[in-house]
Amino acid sequence: MPDAALPEKLTLKEAYLAMFLFFHEYWEIGERLSDDIGSLLGSLDPFQDPDSPDEFRTPDEAMWHYWIRRSATPLTPRLTWLDSGFTASSRARRSPRSSRRGR
Repeated sequence: MPDAALPEKLTLKEAYLAMFLFFHEYWEIGERLSDDIGSLLGSLDPFQDPDSPDEFRTPDEAMWHYWIRRSATPLTPRLTWLDSGFTASSRARRSPRSSRRGR
């Protein structure tokens, strides 16, 4: 169930910034121990575009283009589990690396 204080929709820019801040906070909580997340943040870190003050850029220009491409891809049926009451606590927690071992 969505939080009533949250906006119903975000712009692409707002969603990108929310994603960046999520990863940044996660990295900070982990005491900056993950080089992978630190490297990703370095590529994603938005900064004000000097040629267009209302816009931002990323150090790795491809990251913004990946975000746009991914955002244009329909999420359904991939996220239909959201409507079925799925929660993170309802499935076994596995790290991304441990889930790849059987492949």
